[in-house]
Amino acid sequence: MILIGHPYIDFKPFEKVTTKEDIAATSSNCTIVFALHHDSVSLCHYAAENTLSFALFVHNEKEVILADALGASYIICSKELAKKAQTFADDYLFDAKILLQSETEEDIVYAAQNSIDGILFKEGIKDGNS
Repeated sequence: MILIGHPYIDFKPFEKVTTKEDIAATSSNCTIVFALHHDSVSLCHYAAENTLSFALFVHNEKEVILADALGASYIICSKELAKKAQTFADDYLFDAKILLQSETEEDIVYAAQNSIDGILFKEGIKDGNS
């Protein structure tokens, strides 16, 4: 299981971005992260063209499917959506990994019991604008 942002586990940092300029300012070993919406699709294409690892926050089943099709390395979703997202990922052989967005270690057991690829704790995300 992938555990990003857990204090016991080393992890590759995730950095929030909203523009191409933000991407240019990120550290070279990070995964960039942003929400999937109409205005961010160009960031997906830019990241893919530049072979950058990126993660997308999604809010519904349609966005889960689109995130994988756009080339996201990670798809980040709520506990309510994670189980369905993981089913899609398994059934359709997604390249992306499903990450449950969490603020509590209690979700480790939930993720394991439901075969979710991993968890993204809030400590795993660096706000690129700070």
